[in-house]
Order: sequence, then C-alpha cells, then structure tokens
Amino acid sequence: MATDLTLRNEKGETLTFSELDSNFLALDSDIVRVGNTIGGLAADYITLATDQSVTGQKTFRGTLSADSVSTDKIILSDEASVTFNTNDHVLEVEYDGVALEMGSNWFYAKASEAISKGEVVYLSDAEFNTPIISLADATTEGFNRDRVLGLAHDDIAVGEYGYVLEEGNISDVNTNSFVVGDILYLSSTTAGGLVKTKPSYPMPSIELGLVLRSDTSTGRIHVRLVQEYSTENIEEGNNLYYTNLRVDSDIDERVTKSFVDALGVNAASVDGFNGIGIYDSVGTLLNGV
Repeated sequence: MATDLTLRNEKGETLTFSELDSNFLALDSDIVRVGNTIGGLAADYITLATDQSVTGQKTFRGTLSADSVSTDKIILSDEASVTFNTNDHVLEVEYDGVALEMGSNWFYAKASEAISKGEVVYLSDAEFNTPIISLADATTEGFNRDRVLGLAHDDIAVGEYGYVLEEGNISDVNTNSFVVGDILYLSSTTAGGLVKTKPSYPMPSIELGLVLRSDTSTGRIHVRLVQEYSTENIEEGNNLYYTNLRVDSDIDERVTKSFVDALGVNAASVDGFNGIGIYDSVGTLLNGV
C-alpha cells in the first residue's frame, strides 16, 4: 500500500516541520525491522547503512559495495542468472532452461539433425557466425576427424540452437553402461555414440572424456577432446616409426633382385638374398621361389 506523503511541489510552498515529521513517520511505518534486517519497503530502490540485509526483490542503483553479498541467485538479464549447484559444488550460468558450468568451454550452435544430450557432434557447416553441427559419424565417406567438436550439452531439435561442450563437465546423462574411470571414445559404428573400447585402425581413435559418475539419469562425464593419431594413420616422410605398411613398402621398393644384384652378391660363394629367395653358400635355394 502506497504511503501518503506531503510533497512540496504539490503544496506549492515550503513544508512545515510538522509536515516533515509526518512524512518520516509515514515512511517509518512501512519499514519492518528484525534486528539488522529491513523488509517491507515499497520503493524501487533503497540506501543501506552498514551490516544490513534486504528481503524481497529490490533494485540497487549505482555501485554496490559490500564485504559480502549473500543471495540464492544473481540475475544477469531478464533470462540469464548465476546460481550455485549444491550437488556438484560449482557455479552455473543458467539461460533458457540450460545450466552451463562456469569454467567450462562451450559454444552456441545450430543442429542440422536431432541431437540428444551427451552425443558426439561434428562441424558440418556454418550459418553466418554460427556453427552448424551434426552427429559425428566415423563410417561416412570423407569423415574428417579434426571436425569432431565435443558433446551436445542438451537436446537440440533439428533446425534449433543449443550448446556444445568442448571441455568441462556434463551432468545428468546416462552413463549406466560405464564405470567410474572409463575413458570414452567416439563409436566406430554408431553416429554420435560413445564407447569405452578404443577403436582399432583404420577407424579413428578420438577420446571424448572420462566417466566421473555412473548412473542412468544423473551420470557425469568430464569432457576432454583428445585426438589419438596412430602411426598407421601418418604415412609421411617424417614418420619415425616403422609400421607394417612402411615395412612392406620398403621391402617391395628396396629389396628387389636388381637391388641385391647391384650389390654384387655371389650366391655361389656366400649366403645372400636376391629378392626372390634365400640361398646357401653353394647356391642351393633354401626358401622362396
């Protein structure tokens, strides 16, 4: 209920001491004091002395300076807020019904297909400044492992927008098929799927995270994208590892009959390998064709 005050601009002349006293008494009647707590203020903004508490929703104008501020939620805008998650003991930014842990790396993206929370996503295109994502499918032709981005932080309908977690923790996902400590990889058979068995070459081995909590609905994963390149995948001149492919290639290229003959190996007098078979010192074929 609004307080009736005698105002100078309405009276048209200076207020009397009695009118001023009445104004203060009227304001005082609207203030509820319990110790150092003040409530019941009708004004949109207030000025506090030291060691005071405010109840109800009030707006502070100007700079707020305090040794400590205790509140359940900090409103950043009409939709966004910062809260403390008492289950996982982290600060979260909540916007449009999605709670994102502070300290995590995430970004906004548009889905080209329906994507569920916790599925592995892939950069498929872009719309102006917004990435367009799809499910990461290692079985498709032209699959580029370096375009795998992370896990969908929430359910995203086709053509809608949502968040992708590149690094950090994701909660409330189904991790019932795993145990705490399992390392998760991109599935080599299911688009967007996670498996605990490391895929074998020639399928890409892409680590997506570590299981922190195993549960059907409150599971928790620490997301961390790690590309594990096998030496079988890197057949370049600077590869220092002798893989099966390199061994076979070098034998075919270097150890041929013409190569051995060029060394002047005399099969009649010494043991040797001429690229076709192995001979003893008198030229008897021991193995080969």
